[in-house]
Amino acid sequence: MPADRADLSQRGTPRKTYWSRASYRTLKLAVKYLFFRSTYETLCTAETASPETEGPHGLSGANFFEKENPVKRSLAVMLLAAVAALLAGGQTGNGQEKSKAESKASIEQEFRKIENIWADADKNKDPVALGPLLGDDWLYLGPLGTETKAQHLAGLKTGDDKLESITILDMKVRVFGNITVVTGHEHEKSSNKGRDTSGDYLWTDVFVKRDGRWQAVNSQDTPLTVK
Repeated sequence: MPADRADLSQRGTPRKTYWSRASYRTLKLAVKYLFFRSTYETLCTAETASPETEGPHGLSGANFFEKENPVKRSLAVMLLAAVAALLAGGQTGNGQEKSKAESKASIEQEFRKIENIWADADKNKDPVALGPLLGDDWLYLGPLGTETKAQHLAGLKTGDDKLESITILDMKVRVFGNITVVTGHEHEKSSNKGRDTSGDYLWTDVFVKRDGRWQAVNSQDTPLTVK
């Protein structure tokens, strides 16, 4: 039987990250240290060297500073550029992971809404609300046999199928392109043509995206305990 997803809480999934916050802080501190150290050494060279002082390779202090300082600046720039590229790569990876997680959460929320509408329609015996959610080729397989879309909607009108309450214990959404498989575990109070069908069920709903909207094409209930 279709299930009410209102009581289902979202379950978080571990996400891979390329850089943790601690790693970023450590890397930033290292960059700052190297940058200030390079600046300090450059200033020290400028202070200790004078035009009269002979530096390495026979250069005067002034020439030595003029020739050494650009090299140090170049090394600092190269270091900062490399670190910036590394940080950008890590941020891009985190951005992609975050985007995937948000997309998954959005899809799960969409199907939670669909399943809620489905369950409400069953409980309220509303074939008009349920009809658009089911494809014309929808087929249900349950403990009492199979049922087509036309048969199920007719059962709602006659009152043969009765769903009084459902408690969702678990639900999982898996998307494969234009096909989505929703599985779950529920406890329901229901009956079919006067027969008590209450109990715990494992269920599966298969959806196909058609003309921009999702429609169920197959559903199955497996009873764990039936009275």
